Amino acid sequence: MLRTGSIAVLIFVLAAVAVSVSVSVSAAATVGYAFTYQGSLKDTGVSASGPYDFRFALFDMAGGGTQVSTTVVVNDLSVTDGIFTADLDFDYGPFQGEERWLQVEVRQGASSGAYTTLPRQRLAPTPFSIGLSLPHFQEVGSADYLLHFTNSGGGGAAIFDAQGTQLNYAVHGRNMSTAFNSAGVLGEATGPSGFTIGVEGRATGSPSGTGVLARGTATGAYISGEGANSTGLYAYGYAKGLHAENLGVGPAAYLLGKGQTRTNATLRVENTEPVHGMSTYMHNSSDFATAHFQNDSSGEVLWVEHHGTGNYIVATSGSDWKFWVDNNGVTHTKVLEILGGADLSEKFDVHDEGRPVEPGTVVSIDKTHEGRLVESREPYDHRVAGIISGAGGVKTGMLMGQEGTIADGSMPVALTGRVYCRASAVNGPIEPGDLLTTSSVPGCAMRVSDPARAQGAILGKAMGSLAKGEGLVLVLVGLQ
Repeated sequence: MLRTGSIAVLIFVLAAVAVSVSVSVSAAATVGYAFTYQGSLKDTGVSASGPYDFRFALFDMAGGGTQVSTTVVVNDLSVTDGIFTADLDFDYGPFQGEERWLQVEVRQGASSGAYTTLPRQRLAPTPFSIGLSLPHFQEVGSADYLLHFTNSGGGGAAIFDAQGTQLNYAVHGRNMSTAFNSAGVLGEATGPSGFTIGVEGRATGSPSGTGVLARGTATGAYISGEGANSTGLYAYGYAKGLHAENLGVGPAAYLLGKGQTRTNATLRVENTEPVHGMSTYMHNSSDFATAHFQNDSSGEVLWVEHHGTGNYIVATSGSDWKFWVDNNGVTHTKVLEILGGADLSEKFDVHDEGRPVEPGTVVSIDKTHEGRLVESREPYDHRVAGIISGAGGVKTGMLMGQEGTIADGSMPVALTGRVYCRASAVNGPIEPGDLLTTSSVPGCAMRVSDPARAQGAILGKAMGSLAKGEGLVLVLVGLQ
């Protein structure tokens, strides 16, 4: 029979093994989770010798309780002068910080009978270092940090290296909290001065390396500058300072600002390169607009300001310039198509003589006031100047004037083009093709019946008809 209670004090050598792993930089095989157990065995009071079968298991209590490990079976283990040695591998799972007791069962190796269970032995702390072997997983409930490194010298607190060619991470921070702003990784720089950085990512090996990659089901990266003069995002690079790409259908970048004036604009882009530098370049390969500007208030939609000597705007197709606005504000173009109106007008001040002057009114030069017009009142008036534009729903096509000079005013007067004109059949019905001149009816045109008298007083040519009375007639304006 085997005598129980005769197991000697256990000797563990795991600590030395673990130290050798932590300092190793070779590519040798991993140490694993086994530790060496050595004990003494007496059989009927005599030091045992020969082969014996052993079974080892871990429990959570000194007696009873629950087995927390697999059973390690070692058959025909050689015992010499009562001393035996076995490598026990329970994996790292049982060693998570709770107390553990080792249960040993033994029988003679030549026997197939029952095992003799020896008293459980409480494990000293040394085997718990298996729980720190790699790969390592441990779960403990705590309101504070589970791991805290402090380096009071000038070096860093920790370095984690990952190698290989497949996708892996040197540090993987994972947070399962549902609290607002919970983070997988929090980097905090608490230095009172200097250019401190909470989180810095570097990719210095590959020419295609990326320092920081941010992904999210809602937001890839949320960056907030909380100081009075802080910067939410500062990006710089020798090829690209910032690259934003959306793999879905939304915008690649969404900017929301609350600043005022251009100094605090939501998006401010500057280029300090004096030779061929460019602040903004936009490229589009779709059938939609490259840029869309919208202002829902009273401000300008687009403000263009120039302090140099180049052009304000250049529109090209390759090397072919389509139009441009030079430094003096002069627009150069090959063809100008105006879609909002059908005449060429100039701005004039018109003396109303007691009643409002309406679009379609025929006006003449005011002989009492330089540069001003009045409503026409005489037939065959050689001072006729044109027709006030805008009647009958036909708007002004082009309006000219020079602000702050005599060549300015409040009314658009058509000098050429098509406009609707107030007309009277006082000199007979008007037919298409009739020459028109001023009439005795204030502000109205009439057909020319005396060509000799009409020389210098012709307003234009009728494109519509008026059988009687007064009404609007479409006129092709052409003073002669």
